Amino acid sequence: MEPLWYSQPGFSNTVNLNGKTNTIDYVDKLIPITRIMSSWVKDNIGNIFKKRKHLSARLNGIHNALETRPTCMHLLDLNGELSSEINLIFQQEEAFWMTRARTNWIKCGEQNTTYFHRSVTIRRKRNKITTLNSEVGQVIEGDDLVPHIMQYFSTLFTSESTMPTCDNHHYLNTIAIDHPATVEEVGREVFELGPFKSPGIDGFHAHFYQQH
Repeated sequence: MEPLWYSQPGFSNTVNLNGKTNTIDYVDKLIPITRIMSSWVKDNIGNIFKKRKHLSARLNGIHNALETRPTCMHLLDLNGELSSEINLIFQQEEAFWMTRARTNWIKCGEQNTTYFHRSVTIRRKRNKITTLNSEVGQVIEGDDLVPHIMQYFSTLFTSESTMPTCDNHHYLNTIAIDHPATVEEVGREVFELGPFKSPGIDGFHAHFYQQH
């Protein structure tokens, strides 16, 4: 689910119309909606990067032609039309990278696709594990990282590992979730989520549920 999808005319109506089924289970409704959305995006948006490259090439050709025929109305009209199209593509690219950068759209505001692309690259590098310190202070790196991590978690979930205990029965009863969540509770939690933060296990951002 991308922010740019919602900027396209007809997307929300497509989702709403195909979501009106007799199925009570919301999860069952998502299966056909996912298939329909994928088809809609392919037909209406396609590959924005290829479109941008194609439009840029056409605009370059028009600009070259205008150097020799600067008053040609056909070229001037075509230049204006393609310029509008490529500006829309730039907005779609920005929305695309905004989602992957997990950056708040309102805070960023300024149109800067390079910034969002760089944010994604930096986040990937930051999330990459290059070294670890063992329990005895030894630095683990390179090919030794994977065996070390596997050994750590294998030990963690064996009977030899110790788990913290709590004898305060009253405290456990207090924090226990011993009743089904109400519709109001679920709705409140959904609307407190960032619209385009990381999607859930179903692949949908919170924005989808907030809108539909």
